[in-house]
Amino acid sequence: MYHSVVIRVDDRFINTYDDWHLIPSSRPVIAPPIERTKFVTVGGRSGSLDYSQSLTHKPIFDNRTGKIEFYVENDWWDNWETAYTTILDALQGKRVELALEDNPAHCYKGLLWVNTWKSQKGNSTITLEYNLQPDRIDRPVKQLVLNRTSVTLEKGMSFSLLVGIVPADTFYRKLQVTTSQRGIVSIGDDGRITALKNGACTIRAELGGTVAECAVRVQNYGLCKVENELANCRNENLDEAVLEESSYTAKIIPDNEYDISTVTVMMGGVDITKSAVAIADDKLSASIHVETVTGKIKITASAVQGKWYDVIYSLSNVTLDSAPKRARANDILTITGTATSGMSIYNAVVTNRTEDVSAAGTSYTSLSEVKVEVTVKGTISIKMDAKVDPTLNDFSWKAIDFISSNKLAASMFKAGDSKTIHVEGNCYDDAHYSTDLNATILGIEHNTRYESGAGIHFILKCPNGKLATLSGGPMNNATDGGWDMSYMRGTILGNNGTPLEPLARSQLGTLPADLRAVMKPCVKYTRNTFGIDKTTDYLWLLSEYEMHGSTRYSYSDEASYQRQYAYFANGGSKYCANPNSPDNNCTQWMRSKASSNDGYFCRTNEDTGRGNYNGRNTLAFAVCFGV
Repeated sequence: MYHSVVIRVDDRFINTYDDWHLIPSSRPVIAPPIERTKFVTVGGRSGSLDYSQSLTHKPIFDNRTGKIEFYVENDWWDNWETAYTTILDALQGKRVELALEDNPAHCYKGLLWVNTWKSQKGNSTITLEYNLQPDRIDRPVKQLVLNRTSVTLEKGMSFSLLVGIVPADTFYRKLQVTTSQRGIVSIGDDGRITALKNGACTIRAELGGTVAECAVRVQNYGLCKVENELANCRNENLDEAVLEESSYTAKIIPDNEYDISTVTVMMGGVDITKSAVAIADDKLSASIHVETVTGKIKITASAVQGKWYDVIYSLSNVTLDSAPKRARANDILTITGTATSGMSIYNAVVTNRTEDVSAAGTSYTSLSEVKVEVTVKGTISIKMDAKVDPTLNDFSWKAIDFISSNKLAASMFKAGDSKTIHVEGNCYDDAHYSTDLNATILGIEHNTRYESGAGIHFILKCPNGKLATLSGGPMNNATDGGWDMSYMRGTILGNNGTPLEPLARSQLGTLPADLRAVMKPCVKYTRNTFGIDKTTDYLWLLSEYEMHGSTRYSYSDEASYQRQYAYFANGGSKYCANPNSPDNNCTQWMRSKASSNDGYFCRTNEDTGRGNYNGRNTLAFAVCFGV
């Protein structure tokens, strides 16, 4: 011991003598902190008043500062420049912990840097200056954990005694391993215990006043050799032999990015693989257990290159709880993203082998936290974006679904807010559309007394602000009837299908997949010939009352079950147009049955006036949906 200083930097422990061959010019000490004092002289009285502790009621100390001078053994280093740069690079710009080797129970946090350096023949000198926090940290050794507490050996047999230290960051670094009786075993520098002669002894491990013991017995049993023949893997049990009639346990671990392929165990020339080997389902380990050893053990194991894929990240104001760069095929990758304080995650996109799996692979636990859970099938791409006060248009449909499901929409959005979507596909009239429209909020928690399901109701609008119609069609085709039995509801809109399996040429099928993944059906009440009927719709048309706030051509009792949407109550546009010719207004269907004529439905005219029309005729229509 040269009265060294032990330094912890970047989770690495450095001993100033063992690692750098520095010898202090005098026994080093860490300077005590100086109490911060304040004395006030008061006229008319002797002495001064001590106000040092008036605010805190306890002493306040400045940082510990000082210097430690060392001699450098020049002969140990290749040259003094190597010594200087090594020490400088290790400390420069780093926050460290340090303790004196003479007193490792106490350590200090702060800065340590090279102050001066003097090169000369024989011994160079270096001065390390410190600025440390005033508080002393007590970090004694609390526990020593041995991999074995007792073992029986045959003469010549050995095992590795492994010692776990709790806490691992203690500054006690000089572990002492001794035996209670000489001559029975030898103790190697690497912790390997070798049996020398019959007898019993106790192996004692001591560090910082904490002790752990292992009882060792050496006796004459037959010794069975353990032979390993391994390819691309390793045996965690390093024992080269095992006592006859004892048990043997081992674990085979493949090399990085390899999978266990085969493991066989022979004992005394007999294949015991079936009873002794268990390969883990994930192929990342294999356990071996032989209850009673009766002969030589030979382990043959191999591992093959596994399928691993890159994980790519694109993050804006989001941190991850883990960020592995590679993931194993068919493993479940689980990652949680957290937004910067005060921000919301408005977008979370996950692709798996170029397939967008965001709908199933992401889940919001809050607007500031998103969990990703996906089975790896190829290269994984994870994109998360967060910012302060995102708008409806910023949020993904998955995020909007979370907001709606958790009753947050009313505090974040309002009727008239829009989100741009892209519609793509053939409609009922065989017209093909590939255009951007605005999904606009009609109402939030609308008419909840009667309607349930979706928390936010939307309608599609053209970029110029008019309600959008992608097609025209009849309300009824081969048969008459009200909304519930209408050809419009079941076939043209696509309510006879589902968002995940939409009907061909239906309006539902033209909506983007990420929207369809979160759509919720909505309960609607509509008057038919014999009374009010309840339907559950993914897509629906407006009723006369929902748009205009009154009944003129529809049955008056619909008003008892319906409410005017906030969008129209606030003056939202009632004009309707096809996005391919947005300047030309269209007459549009309402889902309300006309009260005066059987087989007729209400309509809103080109000039937003009202009327009715035979349901077998073709008119435009604007589509509503809920999330």
